[in-house]
Amino acid sequence: MRKLLNEIILLIVFIILFILIRSIHFPLFVNFSHDPALFSIEALIIDREKFIRLLGPTISINFEGRQIFQGPAVYYFQLLFLKLGNFDPLTASYFFMIFSAVMILPLYYGVKLLLNKRVALVLIILYSLLPYYINYTRFLWNPNFQLSLSPILILLMGLFKRNKNKLNLLLISIFMGFLLQFHYQFIIIIIGLLIYFFFVLKIKYSFLIITIFGFLIGFFPLILFEIRNNFYNIQTLILYFNNPRTSKSINLGEAPHYYLSLSMFLFVTLFSFFNRLKIVFLLTLFIILFLWSLISYIPKPSQSFRMVKNWNYLNEEKVYKIIKEQNLSNFNIVNLSYDTLATVQKYFLKRDSNNIDFDNYRANKFLYVVNADANFMNNLAYEVNTFKPSSIIGQWPINGYYTLYLLKRD
Repeated sequence: MRKLLNEIILLIVFIILFILIRSIHFPLFVNFSHDPALFSIEALIIDREKFIRLLGPTISINFEGRQIFQGPAVYYFQLLFLKLGNFDPLTASYFFMIFSAVMILPLYYGVKLLLNKRVALVLIILYSLLPYYINYTRFLWNPNFQLSLSPILILLMGLFKRNKNKLNLLLISIFMGFLLQFHYQFIIIIIGLLIYFFFVLKIKYSFLIITIFGFLIGFFPLILFEIRNNFYNIQTLILYFNNPRTSKSINLGEAPHYYLSLSMFLFVTLFSFFNRLKIVFLLTLFIILFLWSLISYIPKPSQSFRMVKNWNYLNEEKVYKIIKEQNLSNFNIVNLSYDTLATVQKYFLKRDSNNIDFDNYRANKFLYVVNADANFMNNLAYEVNTFKPSSIIGQWPINGYYTLYLLKRD
């Protein structure tokens, strides 16, 4: 009983530490840029119009205008946190961070069942303090969701290893399909898990039927979409690989989020070869990562994570408050610093039921422009390039680097 109590206290300490480290400069760090804002708009539409979505956002791979879609779980999971935060992105992101912290519990007990207690401690130290994981458990984004949900799958795997129950295998298979909806990187993990189940644990091949059935349930929305649309995603993927010269490629080196969930399972696999980890190793790992985190996050950041230099979420809020105060109609917005469509501003407007013509940049009477200086009318972005002739009738400094300009057609 005392050992259990000590274990629970230790886990609570890690959950608190997880939250405290990520709370440092949280408003300045949190990323609510194009993708999170776009997903939030879709989640808002689902909430207000009460309809069922079979498709989620597209991925980076495309071929001549054909895109590949992910699952709708992305929107519904994001909607959960948006509703908890009353559709305020900052509050919603904080709720997601707290949820990610609670996932320490299934991660610890899952790894403990799969391997042993000391490896479980290594995993929660890494998950709590490794800057790579700190960065991606502080804001709403589909790869981050997949990472934060992976500990549940690890717990299910630990339970299955203990009793090899068919229901547990079914739940594991459903959850694999469900997690694949968030990002297709998870297919690598699924292949690895199948090898683990059928060649390491050597479960009966008759269990394969349960595995396939469970996966079909978890991945059902996209399977239904494929059947109804002549296997659109699969055909696009085939075209992409058959035409490498004309296909849009991905620079994996510039996409560290592709390895989030994969890295967690690689850590579990790596430490499965170390049966006798010493306490001194655990303490050393904890101290190094804790100090690394403090050094990394105590200094005030100059911009939000993965956002353009000298720009953050609070700047987006300031821009929106100014736009709201002007109480104009027949306007649109462009942010030339990083997102010409100003998706964050359009989320704010849609959230507050200000239904401007979001896609209209050719007939609007007014145009708000965020830029570092007033020399932007010859910018190649059509949103400003076509707004001629026009005059600047107002401007507001946002920070020491960017200004909000208001243009009116002459």
